[in-house]
Amino acid sequence: MNVFIISLDCVRYDRVNEKTTPYIQGLKKEAQVFTNARAQSPWTPTSHASIFTGLYPHHHGIHEFGHKLKKNIPTIAGLLKKRGYNCTALFSYDTLYAQFNMEKDYNTVKRVKRGYNPDEMIEKLNLDSENEYLFIHLGDAHMPYQKMGEISGDITPFTEEYRGLTGSKADRTGILRNKILYPLYLTLRQRFVRPDGVLLDALEKVRNGEIKVSADDLETLKKGYDEGVKKVDEQVKNIFEALEKKGFLKD
Repeated sequence: MNVFIISLDCVRYDRVNEKTTPYIQGLKKEAQVFTNARAQSPWTPTSHASIFTGLYPHHHGIHEFGHKLKKNIPTIAGLLKKRGYNCTALFSYDTLYAQFNMEKDYNTVKRVKRGYNPDEMIEKLNLDSENEYLFIHLGDAHMPYQKMGEISGDITPFTEEYRGLTGSKADRTGILRNKILYPLYLTLRQRFVRPDGVLLDALEKVRNGEIKVSADDLETLKKGYDEGVKKVDEQVKNIFEALEKKGFLKD
């Protein structure tokens, strides 16, 4: 038996619909769907550490930059490798998982950039027809949202008229980088900082009016995010087509 896990980073449940994720919607017709599911954290490393170990965050210990998964904590990859599985991971955040020691126990780790074609990567992997564990991480729904309008025509890209909060025509994604998300990014790059506290601080500034966000700003953020989700849906389709081509989906 083979085990495949696909992680759709930052994909909200309310964005899984016919408009943004038509392929995933089609998969639901043949799948077991769990509607009462909760992430253990709103932050990628903490949440994925729970996925890999089956433990709550206060047990696996990944809460901040600088934390590492202990060698003696069992993972899915480690348990399957002991049973003879070939364990492979495709990570789309470069060295993020390595920082937290979450690449441990895999036989093969491929670090790729966002926007990569997973089907091409799968073609290059030395996968057998049985006893394969493949973890695939897709991060295109994560900020920053840059390439809008490339996936589908029904999601409007940034217009020349939109100036964002910076008021700069040359920086139409200013709301994404300069006023709300960029301070969060800067803080996260500093080690030993709790990301949830930073995020809550940014949201509080929006709520109390310190950061002004117009309806146009919000609509632009939503469109950028939806475009990323649409890209992820396309990648999931490519993954299933590649796995079927290799004979993994016969059953």
